[in-house]
Amino acid sequence: MQIKSILDDYKYVFVDEAQRIDNIDLTAKIIHDQIPDVRLILSGSSSFELSGSTQEPLTGRKFSFNLYPISWKEFEQNVGFVAAEQDFPNRLVYGFYPEIITHVSDQETLLYELTESYLYKDVLALGIIKKQDIIFRLLQLLAFQMGNEVSYNELSRSLQIDVKTVISYIDLLEQAYVVYRLGTFSRNLRNEIKKNKKIYFYDNGVRNAPIKNLQPLPLRNDIGALWENFLMSERLKYLEYEGRKVNRLANKIPTGTGLY
Repeated sequence: MQIKSILDDYKYVFVDEAQRIDNIDLTAKIIHDQIPDVRLILSGSSSFELSGSTQEPLTGRKFSFNLYPISWKEFEQNVGFVAAEQDFPNRLVYGFYPEIITHVSDQETLLYELTESYLYKDVLALGIIKKQDIIFRLLQLLAFQMGNEVSYNELSRSLQIDVKTVISYIDLLEQAYVVYRLGTFSRNLRNEIKKNKKIYFYDNGVRNAPIKNLQPLPLRNDIGALWENFLMSERLKYLEYEGRKVNRLANKIPTGTGLY
């Protein structure tokens, strides 16, 4: 077998952007079943592309992990408490993507490059979105409404597209790890599902870039929204990395619960 002859001497095989390889699902299944000594690691920048290209079920053969932008805990442990505290105003504005943190002098240029030519490319590359400017206008609207309940009907009117299209576009952005939805809390599960949701960004910098607002904190009028988005994203990272399973569709974080 050709694959076995290539991989037989390796214990670990890492494939980046695996979703871009044709039939990667079948190839992964063959490697797992026929070469059990090889540990195969597949990474992808977008869950929808990876899942869309994997028709062969890998149930029982895989473990899935989500890697988010650097967490505050990781940042503080790396640079120290004092340096982290001093740089915190910058992090609220520019976010926690690794390249942004490690190249502070070029963080503005790098952030725009990240958002404009890389982060959204997965959504646009699908060809599903007929008017690409719509996705950017949608991102701007979501950025301005961050921290508030979002009405799909209002977004539909603003963008002049139907509600189903709005929801499908938000689905794509969510699967591309740009935004995520958080429902309101209700004792009545039916009401919980029906109510409007808040939509947060995985990273503050990615939120600020589409609206072209990288002003320092003293000059901003959205500090509360930036804090809220930061705290929610940090809580999401903590729950994921600690392996705590919660219903993310509903905001059920108890009042007074610390970030960690």
